[in-house]
Amino acid sequence: MRLPSMVAASRCDQCRTAVCRVLRVLSPKQPLQARRVDDAVARRCSQADRYTPSAGTTTRSVAPGLLGASAAVPAADRSQRREEAMMSISSDVRRPRVPRAVPRPWGIRTLAAMAVAACLTVTSCAAADGDGTSGSQASKGDANLAAAKEVVETYSKPTRFPVDQPLTRGLAPGQRIAFMQCASPFCALLAQLYGTGTKTMGTVPVDTVKGGHSADGVQTALSSITADDPAALLLPAVNLGSVGASIRRANQAGIPIVGAGVMGGPKQGIDASINGPINYERQGTILADWAIVTAGGDANIVWYRNPELDFTKVSTEAFTTELKKNCPGCGVRYVDIPLSTIGTTAPSRVVSDLQAHPDTDIALFSSLETATGLPPALRSAGITEVKIAGSAPVPANLQDMKNGGIDAAVGLDAGVLAFTQLDAAVRLATDQPLTDAQKSGEVPLQLITKEDLPGDVSKGFSAYPDFVQRFSELWAKARKAG
Repeated sequence: MRLPSMVAASRCDQCRTAVCRVLRVLSPKQPLQARRVDDAVARRCSQADRYTPSAGTTTRSVAPGLLGASAAVPAADRSQRREEAMMSISSDVRRPRVPRAVPRPWGIRTLAAMAVAACLTVTSCAAADGDGTSGSQASKGDANLAAAKEVVETYSKPTRFPVDQPLTRGLAPGQRIAFMQCASPFCALLAQLYGTGTKTMGTVPVDTVKGGHSADGVQTALSSITADDPAALLLPAVNLGSVGASIRRANQAGIPIVGAGVMGGPKQGIDASINGPINYERQGTILADWAIVTAGGDANIVWYRNPELDFTKVSTEAFTTELKKNCPGCGVRYVDIPLSTIGTTAPSRVVSDLQAHPDTDIALFSSLETATGLPPALRSAGITEVKIAGSAPVPANLQDMKNGGIDAAVGLDAGVLAFTQLDAAVRLATDQPLTDAQKSGEVPLQLITKEDLPGDVSKGFSAYPDFVQRFSELWAKARKAG
């Protein structure tokens, strides 16, 4: 095997760094480019030197003899380091010290190969439990491509429409629905859709109170809403653990709560969890199988997640389970992107991470709005080979998809979600039964690519473009009663 291939074959950063460190210990006086090693190896080793774990990324340890603290070796320690590196590569290797500054090219290649082998022996790079950097030594043939393709084909068509029973009556005069708006672009989209929904229903507009990014801001907004005593509360994907007291106060005031991406149900004070856990389990499963079908049984994948969002844990667990089941040979690592960086520094964080991990084939996002602004940043950095996909694209993501910057997405029908929430809020406020899909938390999902997009993506993705007409018919009796 040629040396460039050996470096490239090191699928984890620790292994690749071990090869480069061995080369430098054996030849500390000359830069890598000056030796009989081509530019591909120089690039790989340069990237390995710059590697530091990204924020939110956990790495596994390897033998300390393979990974020194620094590539620069002091002159006084060169002989000792040379011997330590050779000894740590394999206990069976016993070569005399060669009194020359630059070892023979064949010696460099041999030792580099042994570094790779030793690294793979010491650290398995095996798939972790979803909390760090990982990989796998299983062969490409172990991937269950047939099962992955079946999931991809199944979800290339939209799931069922969630409302199949008409409303018999609307809100009483003077009753209003409130919305606690978070700071994300998706919440802004929901606010627009609620406006269209109330017009279609023939009721007063939703009262919107902005909560911002912080838990304190959300608590303040919820307290204000509870004091106004609305007919129902529309709640976005907040962390229930941080707003539990506010939820209990709303429950005690008799205000029904309808969630959108909230990971809780009646036991947590959420009367209807639209787009609940079942949808996020499906999203994680779909993305895992899409990655397998797209990149094959030895794909090297990064999963970007937002730890502040409760649904991230649900989709991450489903993704990890499906990947382990259908692709034990796939490598995967997990990187946290703070919610507050969306629309600001998130693209630069992702670019830096991908530059530090040049073997990445697939970049997946538990929430695709994290990738807002990413495609131009990738182009500027010269990163063009990584495939991008994620869940719940916002209009900016869909425009990037139309332009070729995003490859696929699990489209969440935001319009149907918003209208289904309004429908559930009125049902709860007027003692009408929820539909089966509203009880289970389902809203339409579909795996989409550029070919599935309409000409206008400003309102987000819709699996059912006629959803306004559908709801208008379902709400006709309630409009007359009002």
